[in-house]
Order: sequence, then C-alpha cells, then structure tokens
Amino acid sequence: MPDRVSSRIAVAFAVVGLVAALAVGAGLFVGLRTLHQEATISSLGDITQSIVARVRAVDAVADLRRVLTEIRADLRPELGLYAIVGERTVTAEAGDVEVDLSGVKLGGALHVGETIGGEAPGVDGSRAVYSATVVRREGAVVGPLAIVLTAPDRSGALALRDLLRVLPAVALVTALIAIPIAWLLSRSITRPLRRLADATAIV
Repeated sequence: MPDRVSSRIAVAFAVVGLVAALAVGAGLFVGLRTLHQEATISSLGDITQSIVARVRAVDAVADLRRVLTEIRADLRPELGLYAIVGERTVTAEAGDVEVDLSGVKLGGALHVGETIGGEAPGVDGSRAVYSATVVRREGAVVGPLAIVLTAPDRSGALALRDLLRVLPAVALVTALIAIPIAWLLSRSITRPLRRLADATAIV
C-alpha cells in the first residue's frame, strides 16, 4: 500500500506540473505574440514617417497614386502601402496580404503626424498589422489624408518559435525543482504508513 501511495503522489505531481507548464506556456505565448506585434507596428511606423514627407505636397488623388507607386517600388515585397483620403482608400500595392482598412478610424482626436497601429483583417481571411500616420486633416486632397503601411501578422509564428526555444529550459528547471519535492513529500507520507504496515504484520 505505501508503494501505491507513492505512485499516486508521483502521478499527481506530474499532472500538476504538466498543467502548470501548459499555463505558463500559454501565458508566455500571448506575451511574446503581443511583443512581436508591437515591434512590427513600431517598425512600420518608422518607415511611414519617411513616406509622409514625400506625399505631404501632393494636391490631387491621381498624383497621390503615382507617388505611392513610386514609393512602393522601394519597399519590401511583403509590405502593403495605402492612403486613406477622406472616406476612400487608395492602394499602391497590397503586398503579401490585401488588407481591409475599413476598421481604421482616424478620429478628430488624432493630430497631423500622429500614428496609430493595430491588427486588420486580410481580404483572404489572414491577419495583418498596420501603422497609419495622419498627413493632414484638410487640403487640396479632399478630406483628411493618412498613409497606411501594412505587413502580414507573423507574430504567432515568431512567438511559437521563441517559446519552443525557451520551453526545454523551463521544463528542465521545473523538473529539477519538482522531483526532489515530490520525493520528499512521498517519503514523509509513506514512512508512517510503512511503520504501520510493519507493526500490523508483526501482530
């Protein structure tokens, strides 16, 4: 019977350890994914700032489309370049993911030069991230003008890669801590049971 108790304690510790590892892994994955998304959006924002200077003087939608096409040729293939003009979206080229920007809100609280970023759905069901910078509120181009740069959202894959790198080390440290504790706890519980079993056997 003491051996059976030891086995059950070991199994219980293994189950608790596995659940804890899964919970920690899930938390790390969410945190890493958010960090990768924020880093991508920040990088897009930096690139957008250099584009804003080139489109600021554009005074017609046709000229804007031409300038965007010229700029797009200098960007990485996976990036999409868009301009939001009033209620319209002008596309230079979609990049790897064509993005639906209808959810991007350039409210009146945003000032010229301000940048917002976030997630946006691709028209094919994939996910993308974007960075949108307000170029002007009014001008020869009717209504507000904002430049939007998009990229495929690869934060999940990057987070999983980072997690798989660190998970073996976490599992090893957890095992090194949990195994001695389980052994000591098992001995402290089974030792009195063994004594009781021995005393009962003698009687």
